[in-house]
Order: sequence, then C-alpha cells, then structure tokens
Amino acid sequence: MSKLYDKGKQMSYLLRHNPEGLVMDNAGFVFVSDLITKIDITESELDIIVETNNKGRFGYDETKTKVRALQGHSIKGLELDMKIVTPPDILYHGTSKNSLEKIKKSKHIDKMQRQYVHLTDNKDTAYSVGKRYSKNDVPIIIEIYALSMHKDGYVFKLSDNGVYQVDSVPIGYFKVS
Repeated sequence: MSKLYDKGKQMSYLLRHNPEGLVMDNAGFVFVSDLITKIDITESELDIIVETNNKGRFGYDETKTKVRALQGHSIKGLELDMKIVTPPDILYHGTSKNSLEKIKKSKHIDKMQRQYVHLTDNKDTAYSVGKRYSKNDVPIIIEIYALSMHKDGYVFKLSDNGVYQVDSVPIGYFKVS
C-alpha cells in the first residue's frame, strides 16, 4: 500500500501544481491513460487511489476517461466548475502559529499559491490541516464568519469533496478559536 500512497502523492503534485507534460484541460482534467503511463500504475491502482484518498482529493469525469484533483490547485487559469453556495454561519481554517502571525500582519487569510482559501465546516478537519503545517506547535484553528461574508458579497464555492473555497478572508470576518 506504501507504493500507492507514494503514487497518490505524486498524482496530487501533478494534478494540482505541475502537470509535467500531461495535457490538462481548463477544468483540470488529464487523460487517465496518460496519467497511468506517467506515474507507472494500473487503472485498478488508480481506482484505489481515487476511491480511498483520505481527503477525497480526486475525481473522474462522467466517462471515467479523465481524472483531476478536485481542489488545491496552484495552476493558474483553471475553471473547476464548483457549485456557488450559501455557506453555513461558521467555517474553519486550520493553520500554524507562524502563519497566523503572517495573517495578522496582512490583515487577511490569503490563498497564497492556490486558487482559493480552503475552509471546512468541521473543526477536527481544520485541526488536522493545521497540524500538517505546525510541525511541533499546536495547530491554530481560525473561526470564519462565513455567512456574514456571504451576505456582504463574498462568493463561496464548494468542491465535490466538501471543501468550501473563497478568494480571501479579511480580518474582520474571523477570530482565532
């Protein structure tokens, strides 16, 4: 299973950040046949990666001839056809102590290299995300007043795997939990 975990990480990098010669359409899809050749796996192994990824990060097109990452892209110009939604009252963003200092300085949560700021409706998920970036520190959970933002004109999108996304979150719309 370690081989598939490593291939999943490679797939995530290719589909989110650098397709390295794979032909990617403007919705972020690449041909399954090209991807399995590129990362040296079988279609069955690709199915396992797509179906078991703990973040539900990947998805096929309706014909299952193309695959893509569902969010987290740093590749510019992609249109991922996410649903525009009314968010719940509160969403969460997990981060590190170091990043929190940068957020306070800039007075907003920035999408950085990605297309959007990623938010969740689940505190445990936010904690897990923050833990990835926190090394030895305790992760920071930021509470976002998402419905207030929406009422003030901010557009929220929802990926197929349940990640809420917005362009940025100004400091007046969040507090540190």
